[in-house]
Amino acid sequence: MPKPKNRDIYISYSTKDSEIAMDVCSFLESNGKTCWIAPRDLLIGSYYLNQINDAIMNANTFLLIYSRNSSQSKYVENETHRAFSLEKQIITFNIDGSELSKDFKFTLMNSHMLDGSNNPKNSYGSILDIINNKYDPKPEKSESKPKKKGFMSRLFGR
Repeated sequence: MPKPKNRDIYISYSTKDSEIAMDVCSFLESNGKTCWIAPRDLLIGSYYLNQINDAIMNANTFLLIYSRNSSQSKYVENETHRAFSLEKQIITFNIDGSELSKDFKFTLMNSHMLDGSNNPKNSYGSILDIINNKYDPKPEKSESKPKKKGFMSRLFGR
């Protein structure tokens, strides 16, 4: 079996959400990122579970397309647990506003959470920003008010 190529991102999703998953993948790749996504990147004739494990191991970031569908998929759950155990950067992109299931709550409690439930396409840029370490969940307004001095600053004139 050929040695797996390193990719920037492993995309995990339910096959019922494949249209959005492929759309996110296309967006990321059009912005210079390399993605591993099944079934596109599975090699015929090789054991697929080994390929999935290798792809997760060789990716820098694990992107979970989270939905009611993926919350019910044991494959997605196993992939997510594997990424967690490897201490991968995990981005949870919630496409339908589903609450995290019990099986995912512990694993994903420290992941980057993005809500794309209103319009997933509007959040693709935020996914890219997280990957590029440029994400600010609460961007400051351009007309920011001067900070009020704290008690110690007022007391000591700093």
